[in-house]
Amino acid sequence: MHKFIKTASLLMTLSYITIIPHHVQASPVLLEIFGETNCSDDPAAQEQITELLKTHKNLIVLNCRGRIEGSSGDLKYARSECINNGKAYAKRLDAMGYKNPTIVINGKWVAYAKDIKSALPLGALDKLVQIDLTLEDNALNIDIPDNTIETSGHIYIYSYMPSVRAGQNIARIDPDLELTDDLKNKIAANKSVPFVTREDTADTLYVRPLLEKQYIGKWDGKALRMNYPIINITNMTDMALHKISYAIVIHEGDEFSPVIAAGELVSDFESNGLLPHSTPVVFEKISKP
Repeated sequence: MHKFIKTASLLMTLSYITIIPHHVQASPVLLEIFGETNCSDDPAAQEQITELLKTHKNLIVLNCRGRIEGSSGDLKYARSECINNGKAYAKRLDAMGYKNPTIVINGKWVAYAKDIKSALPLGALDKLVQIDLTLEDNALNIDIPDNTIETSGHIYIYSYMPSVRAGQNIARIDPDLELTDDLKNKIAANKSVPFVTREDTADTLYVRPLLEKQYIGKWDGKALRMNYPIINITNMTDMALHKISYAIVIHEGDEFSPVIAAGELVSDFESNGLLPHSTPVVFEKISKP
């Protein structure tokens, strides 16, 4: 039986543990965040996770966006079950009440907005089984190795969108400036261009927001190879499929129990852009006086 952490302060006492550098870290660490945009602590948590993703290669993030009933939170990417799922985790782990956002490491350790970095060493010590994922002919090839601790589990599959800052990203163009494709590319790359004024209100960050989640079935702990059509886990059109990423998670029991294995396939659109992607630039010509 795992001994769960009951207070965030205990996480802080473990902060002296050295986080394994991303270039040698062998085992994946699963971070699930349950929160809503309307929460004052959520933006700081999103920013912190963004920075951690840049330095921790095997960190898998599942961002379950919710909206508390009656609140004015942004509905973008919102899923009705996310708040309840966060509460279920908090109850299972005997945490000190539900906090928004709630961050759970490997289905075992509860962290709050200020404790994320301190909680990662705990996840690294869990030594989760690494699941390999590849994509071929619109199907995920899932390769799960033997479990050396002889524990069975239940397999869940996730898809998520690329990280994005919501809002407006406007470039105001001098009326006498010819807007060529080359200039558009420079502006989109945030390069300085004479006679162009930027107005960026894209201040709401969504880190890898969850798109779909499905239960696949039970795993007996033995090596398993299978194919899973991506049409079963995403409702995106063919034009947008290259932006979608996927993750496989195996829990000991239900979806709120400890994690024993995990793997991820990050889209080139997400990994090559470096987090986070900006909203598309809107080009506006300034009216002549």
